[in-house]
Amino acid sequence: MKRRWALIFTLIGWIGTYLPWVATTGAAFSSNLYDLAEWTSLHPAVRGGNPPLLATLLLRLVPALIAVGLAVYVKQTRHLTGVLALLIGVGLLPPFEFFRGQFGDPNYRQQFVIAVVTCISVLIAWWRAPQRLVPLTAVLGIVCSLGGAVFGLNALSSLGLHVAPGPGSALTVIGLSGTLVGSVFMRGHKRL
Repeated sequence: MKRRWALIFTLIGWIGTYLPWVATTGAAFSSNLYDLAEWTSLHPAVRGGNPPLLATLLLRLVPALIAVGLAVYVKQTRHLTGVLALLIGVGLLPPFEFFRGQFGDPNYRQQFVIAVVTCISVLIAWWRAPQRLVPLTAVLGIVCSLGGAVFGLNALSSLGLHVAPGPGSALTVIGLSGTLVGSVFMRGHKRL
């Protein structure tokens, strides 16, 4: 039963990626995690930063880490979370322009590498992943969520927009924090 709570919180964190991460007065700039990652990839300071596209990378790693965390639960859910995790990984692929020859775009290359590494990691986690992997993915997901949200908010505010954190980033961090607590409690409870 304890494992299910960690799984539920992981799913809550994933749902949070689709809610607004940035709230602005203009509805066009209120964006979820995926849109915020795209907006930051276009910002000149992010593209030319050191390292380049760091904010975008942090944001894109959040669903990748959630997917790997979900793949650990395959045995308990009869492959349902494994399929969902693979779909999340495939969803991280760049647009078709990349596959039509736009290999020079660093934004598209980053998306491609993250998607491929995510899918391979999901398959490995699906096949043989210890439960110890869940707290690690949760901690890294929390760090990437917070860092990506801060960098994303700063990039959009530098454009003169009035921005505020949206509920999606908070829900993702809460979900991943619940995953962390649930998985650590589960491991500690097993030793008793």
